[in-house]
Amino acid sequence: MAPRSERIVGISCVTVGAGPRGDTDMLARVAIVGFDGNTILDVYVAPTSPVTDYREAKTGIKAAYLHSSRAQNIRTVYTTVCNILRNKVVVGYSLWLDFAVLGIQHPAKDTRDNALYLPYRTALRTQHMAGLKTLAWRFLGRNISECYMDPIEHARVAVDLYRTYMTDWEGSIASRKWPCDLPPGHFSSYYK
Repeated sequence: MAPRSERIVGISCVTVGAGPRGDTDMLARVAIVGFDGNTILDVYVAPTSPVTDYREAKTGIKAAYLHSSRAQNIRTVYTTVCNILRNKVVVGYSLWLDFAVLGIQHPAKDTRDNALYLPYRTALRTQHMAGLKTLAWRFLGRNISECYMDPIEHARVAVDLYRTYMTDWEGSIASRKWPCDLPPGHFSSYYK
């Protein structure tokens, strides 16, 4: 049986680079949408250490966004996100990366990760994860942003993909046939 729609949320996070080479991910923006696609949360996050790479071409994030009064501190964002996700089924793409950058755990049974959904791989005849852009085009007939990563759009696409295949997805779970691959092992601590 599928979870009630009010229990389902989609999430997507955007990171900027920290550290000497800018290769350490640091949370910069979080978006959460409901089952209907309505925005529940869209917030910039004030940096917790110096940003060495805004990854602007990919993220669309400028320094001013993270250093304005609009940007919230990480503790506030963490508390808000945890409150929203509590007792929810969380839908996304590569959720382990979102959970890691947020520093949160979520019950594995309450995740629906499009990156790991095996029927997509079967349909695409590949053993590898397909990108969200590929999934959106192939299974929704939709192009997603060419310019930069829009976390609201990504969260909506993730929920739309799930909603399209929800009956099959939940049917597999109900028959005790988990339809997803496992996330990378070194991210297992983000799942309860």
